[in-house]
Amino acid sequence: MEKIEAKLGGIYYGGGESRIFLGGAVDYLYVTVTLNDGEEVGYYAETAEIGTVDGSYDILVDDVYLQMCEHGLEIDKSEFYN
Repeated sequence: MEKIEAKLGGIYYGGGESRIFLGGAVDYLYVTVTLNDGEEVGYYAETAEIGTVDGSYDILVDDVYLQMCEHGLEIDKSEFYN
């Protein structure tokens, strides 16, 4: 698969009601990515593993990063922590 250069846009981390399991409380991460052709793409992950901020954030970053890799995006994972 061809790798696609991309740049992280917005990183939105928060808590609220699940989009997947209505009524459930989750921490979520929504990330926008700008592809090298200028197109903006969004990625979303949520977890019911609500605990420490670092713990749930790491889980969500791993999930979103995996989604990006599956779509062939080339992003430095450390950008999530800047």
